[in-house]
Amino acid sequence: QDPDRFLLSLFVAPAEREALWALFAFNIEIAKTRSVVSETQLGLIRLQWWREAIGKIYDSGEVLEHEVIKPLAAA
Repeated sequence: QDPDRFLLSLFVAPAEREALWALFAFNIEIAKTRSVVSETQLGLIRLQWWREAIGKIYDSGEVLEHEVIKPLAAA
């Protein structure tokens, strides 16, 4: 989704790339909210879901089944 950042990440130490890619994926998920929803309220609901999903990671260690949340939690 973001070829410039991907190419830039190749200069990062290999051991740290997975965490960086998780952060990039999270950034893309948040940034695309405006383009994937048709109403403001739906966008707010989407952002609230992300807030709660990340909160669960910090509060209880619970990691939801999601292709971005799992690597983000590992990072």
